[in-house]
Amino acid sequence: MSKVFGEGSMAPTIAEDADWPPAKPVQFDIPNVFPLCTVQAVAQPNGTIIVTIRNHEGGQYELTSPRIERSGTTPIKFAFRWNEINASLAVSGKIVDRTDGKADFDEATLVVTEKQWTPDKSLQAELRELAAKNHTERTEYERAKKPKDGHRLRSLQENLLSLAERTEALSDLLKLIHVGKIHHLSSVSAHLRLLVCHAKKNAHPLLQRVAGLIDEPLIIFGLPPNAHEKAVANGYLPDIADFSLVSAEPTRGCYEMDIDGWLKQTGIVYYGAERSNNDFIKLFADSDGAHHDPSLTPEFDFWSELLVSGSAHRNQILVRTSVIVIGLSKTLLEKAKEYP
Repeated sequence: MSKVFGEGSMAPTIAEDADWPPAKPVQFDIPNVFPLCTVQAVAQPNGTIIVTIRNHEGGQYELTSPRIERSGTTPIKFAFRWNEINASLAVSGKIVDRTDGKADFDEATLVVTEKQWTPDKSLQAELRELAAKNHTERTEYERAKKPKDGHRLRSLQENLLSLAERTEALSDLLKLIHVGKIHHLSSVSAHLRLLVCHAKKNAHPLLQRVAGLIDEPLIIFGLPPNAHEKAVANGYLPDIADFSLVSAEPTRGCYEMDIDGWLKQTGIVYYGAERSNNDFIKLFADSDGAHHDPSLTPEFDFWSELLVSGSAHRNQILVRTSVIVIGLSKTLLEKAKEYP
């Protein structure tokens, strides 16, 4: 067997609402971004997952899971990685197949059950304290802000009008995307950058500026800031990972936090390079939204081409974040009506 495989890893998920086992073989959408090989993962009607990694010289790794049963609608998470020496497949954190035969699970059936989750009370207290600090700092910053020479500060009403217009525009873009007009994603990233992203010349984006002006918090629910570090410590971090989950409501595995705290957290990992949620949005806004770069990075291509449940993962993250931002904006606009 030719050993020119390079190295890589993937961590797909079988969603909680997906039929399991499938009635017929289902192939996972995996982008063709690996230079030395092609990767195929297929869920089988017998409840197994088969992963095939082929290099361009005829060499092949094949990995097969045991029959997987799941309790209720629990998502099935699996990951596989490979290098020039071997390849391995893990399901729910257990290595179920390795090309060198050193798997740590050798039963015929693996039952995937929903893990009980209990929030860390001390971590939640820290995040609430940080949220309160960010809230106070935004308010104090806006109250102390002075105009540049020859400039004037926008009034509260001008900022509110801008926020209302940008929020409505973002809402309209999402409606277009939901009917299949995906080309509007570049405009979505540009609007998100303007509304919430921090930059050298934009210490307080529009959403945070209005929140500071009317002294209101910006609370969301996201993965804990140590999610990336815990994955590394547990030795179960693939080369490519997504920690950007965010919700407007309490969600299993998520903590109440301030949006600026979430923006600063590691959102995605691409071959060891960490990128914050803030910088992930900017990656697309700066390359294909507010700007149009003549050259694109492999990272940009990967997140644009990676398909999850039939749509680009990039699109899902941007749309999900947009929904949160629209909700926060509407709350601020309602609260502003009570502001003296």
